[in-house]
Amino acid sequence: MIIALAAGCSDDERNSENSRPPGALGPLQTVEFELGGVTVEIEVAITQAEQMQGLMYRESMPENHGMLFVNEQPRYLSFWMKNTRIPLSIAFIRDDLVISNIENMKPQTGSFEPVERYHSRYKCLYALEINEGWFEQHGIKAGEKIDLPLEKIEQIASSKKQ
Repeated sequence: MIIALAAGCSDDERNSENSRPPGALGPLQTVEFELGGVTVEIEVAITQAEQMQGLMYRESMPENHGMLFVNEQPRYLSFWMKNTRIPLSIAFIRDDLVISNIENMKPQTGSFEPVERYHSRYKCLYALEINEGWFEQHGIKAGEKIDLPLEKIEQIASSKKQ
């Protein structure tokens, strides 16, 4: 049975598995929605462990894929790129679903200190990471509203609280 499962994995999936350290999380539950006229598939990071790891250890990410960090209450957010191998853009999103600011983040695969941090300009409830330049390529800017699938996100959050 193990051989059948391994045979069913693509080379990319096996390489991704091998590049993660023991105990590292794999892909998370996803939601799909339209953003900038394109359907995106977004992993939802709810728990502290999911948010701490984020997109660490990944070698690549599909074009219209990303990760949404969901916080319990609005606050000033700060992100870094420790052990993150791919360049990303991050949209900090307020609780009214308006983008506070978008920052481009550089991979950080070397030593942890000093590490560049990326901050929200306002208190935010969400942060959406996607491949670097994606927001710009799709005409999405700070001050615009994002129609997040809040009901689906809440279902994922509720399933993790049980």
